[in-house]
Amino acid sequence: MNKIQELYVPLWFTMDGLQVLQTITSPKTVSIGLLLVGENFNEPYQANPLVRVYLLQYSDGAFEMTKELEAYSFESIEEAYEFVNRLPRLSVVDLIMILSRQEIVLN
Repeated sequence: MNKIQELYVPLWFTMDGLQVLQTITSPKTVSIGLLLVGENFNEPYQANPLVRVYLLQYSDGAFEMTKELEAYSFESIEEAYEFVNRLPRLSVVDLIMILSRQEIVLN
């Protein structure tokens, strides 16, 4: 995985209280990546934290968000952070289970 040096996010991103949790790029296809975004992580009301996954594409010297791919809801912020930290190391089987919305235990 490569570190993303420059990332453009739209104005509504910060206005909606979203926060960047992690970026992931592939060493084989350096022009695309994933942006993992947290929502409801600092809210005063009791809403489940969400992790939104956006597609990133490299253009004009920076990565830009081009499309939301998926959103995952969690019971706690700790569970959401665990998912974010483990996502880059998940096996193909675990990833397919998550994408098909099957419940898995992240050990």
